[in-house]
Amino acid sequence: MKSRPVKEIPEKILINGFSPEDEEKFSSRVCKGLSAELAVIPEGSGRERIGFLEGAPGYCKAEEKLAVSDRCVIFSGFTGKRLDKALGLIREAFPEGIALKAVVTPSNREMTLSELTEELKREHERLHKK
Repeated sequence: MKSRPVKEIPEKILINGFSPEDEEKFSSRVCKGLSAELAVIPEGSGRERIGFLEGAPGYCKAEEKLAVSDRCVIFSGFTGKRLDKALGLIREAFPEGIALKAVVTPSNREMTLSELTEELKREHERLHKK
């Protein structure tokens, strides 16, 4: 899934499925180091479009709820060196690694959180089978 990131929105890191301790790690070690906003995705947001979750204009809240427990990091508004810096800070804060990561693009902005995490899991499996 290759596409250019969407750059209309300020830098924001959206996280899903992390413990309160890990959320604090994101806030203090990653977002603070980047001066970026942290958005913890609320439980039951699996049917929400990524565009809605990042705060893009024109998206409405989904009527149905769906739990998605997969740990996932979504970068909104990040490009190039700033994305590299964010990934470096995440590697330092989470040396065990985080498998599911994505940058918001025009195509995945239309996906629901559930669809995006399933796509990321498939990509992760394909990459690690080689």
